[in-house]
Amino acid sequence: MTDARVVAHHGRIVGSEVYLRVGVHTLRFWSPDPALEFFVHSSHEPFVLAQPVDADCDVRWEIGEVTPSDTPVVRTSGDRWELRRTDNDWEEFTFLGVGHVPNLVLRLSPDMRQATAIRSPRAADDRIIFASEHPWSEFLVCRLVGRDGGVLLHASSAVVDGGALLFVGHSGAGKSTICEIAEQAGATGLSDDRTIVMFRDGNPIAWGTPWHGSFARTSAASAPVTGLFLLQQDSVDRTEAIPGERALKELFVRLIQPRITSIEVSNTLDALATLVAVRPLHSLHFQPTPAAVQLARAVAAKIR
Repeated sequence: MTDARVVAHHGRIVGSEVYLRVGVHTLRFWSPDPALEFFVHSSHEPFVLAQPVDADCDVRWEIGEVTPSDTPVVRTSGDRWELRRTDNDWEEFTFLGVGHVPNLVLRLSPDMRQATAIRSPRAADDRIIFASEHPWSEFLVCRLVGRDGGVLLHASSAVVDGGALLFVGHSGAGKSTICEIAEQAGATGLSDDRTIVMFRDGNPIAWGTPWHGSFARTSAASAPVTGLFLLQQDSVDRTEAIPGERALKELFVRLIQPRITSIEVSNTLDALATLVAVRPLHSLHFQPTPAAVQLARAVAAKIR
């Protein structure tokens, strides 16, 4: 099927059902309307599963009128979304578009195993759901990650010597730049903007994500975390160990994921504390050359 509204996007229509696996979590997107089809952007292609599996969250999609519940708003995120709770205690997120007009309502069950999404139509004959459209899939993955004791860091990551070096920073810090330089030096990029960290037997594992920066590096692969660096562009390459309490704060303010419940907040703090305990955070003052990556590699080798 060819649709004029998706021609400008790099990707493909994948049918009436799609499974996306990001990190250790799988989302199933489907619709009761047989006329609806899902579109996946090329950045998400590595995360599409070829065969159905048991999903961590089953998401039912529709296109139609977006009508928030009449229950009180209990939380907002600026002008991006409003949180209500339905009568059956589901979370209801109303995402807001231009003019503060609701354009999507997402309802999530208390155990996060089920979700429903209704998006307002963009045209009279709208029959395409962008499964990879920001921020719906990212929001759901973030919630599952937070529930299960992981974190989504604003960090690029590259695999060197079998381990992942994570480069943390706000927008403009040089995450995409250092990821590109690392690849030029022989590393394999996992992500140039956002990296999931989960734990296996107390050891941190980095996972690539579909949400990229200017280098547009995405990967569904994973690797053990061997180095953790806070980026700071400078005129000289050097590193400096960051004490544990400060390291925890520096990472916390560079998280992507929303933390809605007290359990998610507690899990997030525990995950960050575990991460900096086993992989101490270092500042990486760097120039955009391969020497900076080699310095990070050397520091990580000493930690291991």
